[in-house]
Amino acid sequence: SYKAYMANEWGHPKRGDIPLFEKLCLEGAQAGLSWATILAKRGAYRTAFHGFDIAKCAAMTEADIDRLVVGDGSTGSDSIVRHRGKITSVVTNAKCVETLIAEAEANQEQATHGHFDAFLWSFVGGSPLLNEWPDAKSIPSESTLSHEMSKVLKGRGFSFVGPKCCYSLMQSCGLIVDHPKGTPEWLAAKQRIEAPSTAGLSKCVRAPPVDAKREPVAATATKKKRDRAPTKAPAQPAKRRREKVSRS
Repeated sequence: SYKAYMANEWGHPKRGDIPLFEKLCLEGAQAGLSWATILAKRGAYRTAFHGFDIAKCAAMTEADIDRLVVGDGSTGSDSIVRHRGKITSVVTNAKCVETLIAEAEANQEQATHGHFDAFLWSFVGGSPLLNEWPDAKSIPSESTLSHEMSKVLKGRGFSFVGPKCCYSLMQSCGLIVDHPKGTPEWLAAKQRIEAPSTAGLSKCVRAPPVDAKREPVAATATKKKRDRAPTKAPAQPAKRRREKVSRS
């Protein structure tokens, strides 16, 4: 249920290439919809997309996409959101993840939980950022950091990875902790971070309460504009008037 998901999954650190790839795809599917809608269809998505196995998703053909768009009922397609762009993005993004993994392996990079996992977690330095929002109203829907992630992902060919999608991804997968400060959920997250488990969390990286990376981009831009003192051109010295001298 949605309540159980929020209590037991949302904000908990998620590790591994396939779990993070699944979450990326589902966040993209959510665009314009509620998360409760997508969560109710998660089982159908897992059936339709081979448990979000990256290689199998990357190998899906146009015929596979057409079948999911039409919704013939054979692969759980009747229960997913039959939006061609969103369905195609799963295949496109799987191919992008394969390319990313191949590059990392070619460079002999080490990754405990997978190369896509290491790539996403690198945006927060490998450990969750514990935000300190005073209340729920203060929590933004995007940030400078989510814009950075979106730009990098789009540059690598990913789709349906806008700044808001990336911010939701970071929230739900525990890259950032966005429960209001002092709530039971925030305190539990703080305890998990400061007492690392086998999830591979090494330390607590606490984000400052006011940080440009955490502020909504629009608000940040407005603030900078408001705080900037108006500039005036320096006054020019008055020109001395030449007096006419009469010649006798």
